[in-house]
Amino acid sequence: MTTGANRPSLMTGARLRPDLRVISRLGAGGMGVVYKAIDESLDREVAVKVIHPELVRDPGTAERFLGEARAMARVRHPHVVQIFSYGRHLDQPFLVMELMEGETLEERLAGRNLDALAVDEALGVLDAVAQGVDAIHAAGGVHRDLKPANILFATSFRVAVSDFGLATQGSRGSDEGLGTAAYLAPERVTALDEDIPGGGLSPAADRYALGCIAFELLTGDVPFDAPDIERILIQHLYKEPPSLGTRRPELGTRFAAAVLPFLAKDPAARPTHARALREALAEARRALPAARRSARVLHVDDDPDFRDFVAAVLAAELPEIELEQARDGLEALALYEHGHFDLVLFDLRMPNMNGFELAAMLLGDPRHPPLIAITGEGGAADWRVLSGLGVDGFVLKPVEPLALVAAIRRYLGRPRARR
Repeated sequence: MTTGANRPSLMTGARLRPDLRVISRLGAGGMGVVYKAIDESLDREVAVKVIHPELVRDPGTAERFLGEARAMARVRHPHVVQIFSYGRHLDQPFLVMELMEGETLEERLAGRNLDALAVDEALGVLDAVAQGVDAIHAAGGVHRDLKPANILFATSFRVAVSDFGLATQGSRGSDEGLGTAAYLAPERVTALDEDIPGGGLSPAADRYALGCIAFELLTGDVPFDAPDIERILIQHLYKEPPSLGTRRPELGTRFAAAVLPFLAKDPAARPTHARALREALAEARRALPAARRSARVLHVDDDPDFRDFVAAVLAAELPEIELEQARDGLEALALYEHGHFDLVLFDLRMPNMNGFELAAMLLGDPRHPPLIAITGEGGAADWRVLSGLGVDGFVLKPVEPLALVAAIRRYLGRPRARR
């Protein structure tokens, strides 16, 4: 049997089905090989994960895999990578998924030499991941292998959970378990010990992994670490997590109080929804001292109800921000030309001057602030255009208040462009 490292790759131009053609290989992992492909019937680029056949050779495992793929295909959420279809090529099953070209959270952390993320960046990531996890659970699924390597960033700051529900139950001594061990819930460790098929795979296990990720993003370290897997797993079972406040005292006690419940050894003692982490972290962030300088935000939207929504959210959650609003691109340009702004939020479909035209005009200024499109009608094709122009972010309506606040804080921390 060949391993994942030495299996032959599909050649460029290979067809997995008549309308699905391979463009290039993107990467490989414990489950299989991922390719960039084009779905010619819909004229769109997709990601295709070709699963190692030995992982689904047993009929029962293959049926479970297909059932979980179907369940996950029902998830429709901006923070979950969408599965489009399932098929087989020769003896290998494959999944056709949404293509997100960018980097993983694991790669982003490695690029920072494992330093803790800035608070607002960490909260932005955790807000998105928690929403994605709750969406998976609401659809009746379980992720099984939530970790930074399975959290993807698009070219913008869009964050999405990937590889959900499809991880296999590895062995305790498997090298492929190294990346997962740091995020493994105690009940899953027990299941590995007792060789219980599928044991410990519950939404509560996903929420434990989310707690481990939160600890890591806020401190720069996973809560439990050791030179070998055995000692990591023992710590998950018996050792209390270290103090987040000791690792990063400037955050005070509220951040620790938000994360600690998700690291409870008893699954029943953990919060019942990931949104509890979002809410507790948002409350902790509000308790931090306000920035010394008030930021100015320009919001452009022809919908008066959405303008009122944004104004109300910022007044309640970010009172230090000075907000200016405009009904279309022409009004926005007039305001922009007579004042300094730290961030611009804009709709795409507006009268007189639409969001695309406004973005092109603003991006002509070498000192432009970050730009975020917030729209109810845009899609992947629109984002490709905006990304090509240089727009920083793309958010789909309806927008939750917590998500809006997280996005604004995240982008306000970026420096303005320089000549």
